[in-house]
Amino acid sequence: MVKKLIVLSLAIFLTQFFSACSKEQDQEQAAPEKPKGSLLADVDGEGISLDDYSKHIMRLPSKMRRAIVDKESKEKVLNDMISEKLLYKEALKQNYEANEQVVEKMAAMKRAIILEAFVKDLLKQDIVISDEEIVDYFNEHKEEFGRPAMVKVMHILTLNKESAEKVMAELKKGGDFADLAKKNSTDSMTARKGGDLGFLPRGKMPPEFDEAAFALKKENDITGIVKTKLGYHIIKLTGRLPEIESTLSPTIISKIKRIKTQKTQEEIIANFVEEIKANYNVSTHEEMLDSFVIPSRSGHGSSMGGGAAGFH
Repeated sequence: MVKKLIVLSLAIFLTQFFSACSKEQDQEQAAPEKPKGSLLADVDGEGISLDDYSKHIMRLPSKMRRAIVDKESKEKVLNDMISEKLLYKEALKQNYEANEQVVEKMAAMKRAIILEAFVKDLLKQDIVISDEEIVDYFNEHKEEFGRPAMVKVMHILTLNKESAEKVMAELKKGGDFADLAKKNSTDSMTARKGGDLGFLPRGKMPPEFDEAAFALKKENDITGIVKTKLGYHIIKLTGRLPEIESTLSPTIISKIKRIKTQKTQEEIIANFVEEIKANYNVSTHEEMLDSFVIPSRSGHGSSMGGGAAGFH
């Protein structure tokens, strides 16, 4: 609910951003006028002091700061600052403060900052998660905090037994498993990786596959031909991870507290929204969603195979 109502991270960033800008403006207004000899540059009456320059460098990413090692790189930073001031002055001269995109983005920023401040105050109340709640949550979600036993395997999948037997014959002659997987496996997703399936717990593959894979004892052991609903497999063991039983460790307790706190915060906001909803006119037309196509990231239609985003 919190994520749906606001983008907290964006709002926090923007709050810090505007706070920093405000402080800089206050300092500029309060600072006495510097003699021209102390300025690195003067841009149409607006000075850039050595202090301004130093603060600008400190705001750069560390990789960029490390690249400032000689006079040429130092001068480039100063020229970049001058360019920025000139571009901003020209933008103001051309009335970009009234530009539609600028106005829209500034309004969105203002909205996010207001929402962030309001919700932050709404959630100021202390939220206490009892030991009993922590234990109950842990017992109900034990599988989320442990790790099942896993095997790391490669496989070669064929559609018929005859093909699998031919591959098995090549393996017995000393053929390389990965090369044979690339040439023969019908599992195109793993064939190009030499048949590598990575680490698998039980349940990710058909039961016959699991039984054969977990029965392998040593790394590089290979099964016989294993028939499943997918076809005929030859499986090679390349690693194993033991089961880690979940325990109520300090780390898990902290994680549960965070989960429970977030859940409580979501409930606080949801309840508050229900309380105030009666004070506003709210209507929905959810039937319109039936024909809505989810836009793709590229903006050229739906990732679900539709055409242009919108209604049909």
